Amino acid sequence: MILAGYILCIAATCGFGLCALIEPKQTTKLGDDSGSKIFFGLSIVIRFFQGVGDSMVATSAYSIVSIEFPHQREVYIGYCQTAVGLGLLMGPVIGTSIYGAVGY
Repeated sequence: MILAGYILCIAATCGFGLCALIEPKQTTKLGDDSGSKIFFGLSIVIRFFQGVGDSMVATSAYSIVSIEFPHQREVYIGYCQTAVGLGLLMGPVIGTSIYGAVGY
């Protein structure tokens, strides 16, 4: 489950990158921009699959920790939650640094 979840998350992340290749079509008199609608719809579907993959990883990771460390379950689940929190805290900082260093 954990590997399938990671593969699904990787595929969804690559799908988000490929969404940038969707070109907006010419707008009609009514303002119908079909390229934007395709982009929006595809982004929602891809995000759904990314969420499914993430939930697969999170659920199986905490199950594995509970099975491997039954006597100190709370301590190791706390370590896992600390690692997730630090990742969420440092991810934007590192991402912004890389984004700026590459010259975007």
